[in-house]
Amino acid sequence: MKKLILVTLVLCLAAQFWLFADGESYTQVDGASRIITAYKNQKTGELPDLSMAIRLLDSSDTEFVEDGKDINLPVDARGSYYKAFSWVFSGNAFGAVTLTFSFARMSLNGANTNNQTEYIPYKVKMVYSPSKVGNSTIQMNTASTAQAYMTNSFTGTTYRMYYADSISNGAVSSVETSGGESPASNYGNAFSVALSYNMSSNTKVQDADAQDKKQEYINKVTQNNHANVCDYWNRSGTAYVQLLINNDRTWSTNSSIKAKVGEYRANVTVGVTVQ
Repeated sequence: MKKLILVTLVLCLAAQFWLFADGESYTQVDGASRIITAYKNQKTGELPDLSMAIRLLDSSDTEFVEDGKDINLPVDARGSYYKAFSWVFSGNAFGAVTLTFSFARMSLNGANTNNQTEYIPYKVKMVYSPSKVGNSTIQMNTASTAQAYMTNSFTGTTYRMYYADSISNGAVSSVETSGGESPASNYGNAFSVALSYNMSSNTKVQDADAQDKKQEYINKVTQNNHANVCDYWNRSGTAYVQLLINNDRTWSTNSSIKAKVGEYRANVTVGVTVQ
């Protein structure tokens, strides 16, 4: 099955480790790169184009400016989860879509190094928010029991869409929920988190007589063996980061390793795959 990949942007996690005094404040360092592209697939007839976009917001819920910026991690991220950034993923794909966050090693000045005193271990926790179609919040990870529907006549036939979304591969509904942590081990290495969304799996599609028409809809609005488009949705969530390092710069996972003083950086690349 063909994969259509959308690489959206690159941001940078930054942490400055000097004296590690409690309550120490850090100066934000600008200069992260931001790469934005979009994928659209032209369909003939009355079908809308397949369209997707993503926005990233900082810890104060402010969208990144055009030239990007570093995500500065304060002392609060040592040993506990800190809200690093949030995502708002929008589009109209009805089938499986994977949103991937690739986290590089967090190393001194962002250098490529295998010296354990020049990088620090960390982990992330991905927390999703309920999806929306239009202005309506919809159910997550359960078959739709919605009473309200949206009418859709992309194919010339009117369908009643009772939307419900699904997300898998480790994201959780709150930061207090167990699970959703990546990586499971080897915290100092690069890792990726792939969040798989699928609107078609839980959405109910009917006609005016309440007859099941999901397969008919999929057959009429199809590309790569899945229904190509539906009504416009928004999917959002937050990435929390925990630095696995102590006040004295020793790793909390191995106290015999002590990181050098300085600024540590890790690029995060965000991408989308449509299958």
